[in-house]
Amino acid sequence: MPEEFIKHFAADIYSSDIHHQGYILKIIADHHHGMDISAIQEYFQLSRRTIYKYIESINEVAKLAEENETD
Repeated sequence: MPEEFIKHFAADIYSSDIHHQGYILKIIADHHHGMDISAIQEYFQLSRRTIYKYIESINEVAKLAEENETD
């Protein structure tokens, strides 16, 4: 997600939960060898539990997208 989109357009549309999920997804995508929760916490002032919750939400969306994918 481009920074400008997140800061200007999406700021008025999406909740902070969605913003955090987007940032977490971007951080994970930028680190091809993976990251642990402690490393993600360095970017955000969020609890481990909240980060796990966000990652679970991201995985649910990805799973739904995969299930609904058409050929």
